[in-house]
Amino acid sequence: MALSQSALTQPIDHLWSVADYHRMVEAGIFGDCHVDLCRYYSLKRSKDMDRSHPLTSRQRFSFFSLAVQAYRQGKLGDVAAYKSAILGTQAYPEIAGKLSRVKTCFPTIDLAALRTLPEGTFGQIYAQHMDECHLTPLEISADVIAKLPDQSLGLRYTLLHDVFHVLLGYDTSLVGEMGVWAFVDAQHYSPSYQTAAWLAHYLYPLIIPHRYRQLRAIEQQGRRLGQKAACIIAHPLQDYWPEPLSTVRVRLGLAKWGCGCNNY
Repeated sequence: MALSQSALTQPIDHLWSVADYHRMVEAGIFGDCHVDLCRYYSLKRSKDMDRSHPLTSRQRFSFFSLAVQAYRQGKLGDVAAYKSAILGTQAYPEIAGKLSRVKTCFPTIDLAALRTLPEGTFGQIYAQHMDECHLTPLEISADVIAKLPDQSLGLRYTLLHDVFHVLLGYDTSLVGEMGVWAFVDAQHYSPSYQTAAWLAHYLYPLIIPHRYRQLRAIEQQGRRLGQKAACIIAHPLQDYWPEPLSTVRVRLGLAKWGCGCNNY
């Protein structure tokens, strides 16, 4: 669903509203929309967050417009990158320092090549996960990366989100997403992800109340794993594709603590 021409002529502060976010959600641009919507609304309404956020309303709208253009061109990786900027995904200094030392921070994932790896390897299981979920790895254009120099964490996590699902053994249901959010929060990557995990904690039980106990169990497990594991986002994960998944989990400190709840 495209923004109307009349909407585009309105003042930026009036246009940049929750209603416009809904248009993006209806267009299929944003994924975990329940959490993202609340993250955006909190950002817009919280004076403390507004003061600390590096973007002005005009800059946010500029990224919003670029996201719409990227969506029309089918560049979903660029859309996700602009979303990260809009939501103010800022890495903690320690994480930013680690990411600056990652040789290939924004890897291109060749799903066809990964499908040819031996069964049981990290790459083969990741490709299987993507195929079963009818997903395609995102790619972020070089010019977009250049426009967002302070978004290394958001861009890298965008590209590797499903890798986290595979490493943790969590599916893509809301229960699985709760586990991933809890893990990422415990890894202490960003205040934005802490907010997302907090929102998921309260929102997901409202959406699937019949799975409340599962949500709480996987949240506790994900948080425990995140506290004990290595800093996964800063590892060269794409270098581990040929290794058995069990070996990669040991390398990252996941196997010892009993990762996974259902899938891999």
